[in-house]
Amino acid sequence: MRRLRYARTSLLMYEEDLAPGIHALIHLLLSDNPVVRDDATFDARDALRNPPDDDRDRVIATWRHITGAAPPAWLTVPDATFLLVFHWLACADWSASRDFWEQHEARLETPQAATAMEEVAMLEEFGERAGLLLRLMRQVPDIGRDAAFLPFLLADRLGTWFLDEPHTAVHSAVLHLAREDGIDAAQRYMEERSALAHRARRAGVAADTETLRHCAAVADTVLGDHYSARLHLCLADVFTSGALPTAGLPLAPNTDARDRAIEDIAEIITRQPRHAQSLNQLLKAVLARGTG
Repeated sequence: MRRLRYARTSLLMYEEDLAPGIHALIHLLLSDNPVVRDDATFDARDALRNPPDDDRDRVIATWRHITGAAPPAWLTVPDATFLLVFHWLACADWSASRDFWEQHEARLETPQAATAMEEVAMLEEFGERAGLLLRLMRQVPDIGRDAAFLPFLLADRLGTWFLDEPHTAVHSAVLHLAREDGIDAAQRYMEERSALAHRARRAGVAADTETLRHCAAVADTVLGDHYSARLHLCLADVFTSGALPTAGLPLAPNTDARDRAIEDIAEIITRQPRHAQSLNQLLKAVLARGTG
């Protein structure tokens, strides 16, 4: 019924005298409190933005007369800005979307572009994608273009789950690794145990506790390598506090895994001599626990 009421009112805009239609649409939109963000609202607003005689100034003047206030931002967005937003929405993937942003950055950074995207996000057909682009537009001023686009570019590689679960440990881990080493490398870490193990060793040699913890998240959640994940966390704790939380150290799944752990810790001892005492204790714990 609501959609039908909006559609019938919009038809008044095509009468010879536009004034009743303009008044009726404005009053209908004002009656929605709070605003219902759906296709019907978009269509009604769009009818006001694009009256048959192209006299938007008349619509704006009527809005001021009825409300006694300045017109809302959605009523003053130029058609060219909407066209730009729809072209951006049509990009095939996030890589193409980033290229489009670079070509039109000055226009897409404007408040009018953000308002246009907010309007388009009401449409069922475009709502999900427009919502993601709107989120990106709001992040760029705070964190910069490259950082804002990174999760979306990763989603092209890893799947939409990466955008659907933005607050998980593995999401933070992959973002960190992609920022440090690039998207190709981050994807490799999620697919190849050997690649992740090599990256964790580099982090251990550098006493990079943040990267060690992120490597642990990927090893545990993505690759199911709980043994390596626990060792990465033990190393991070050693570098952070000198403590050795070996109580939860699991059995190595096989002798190869244990031998790799011993080799890694031995190398790290030579590179981080000030932590040698705690690292030697970790090495002994690995040897004592053996394999399962």
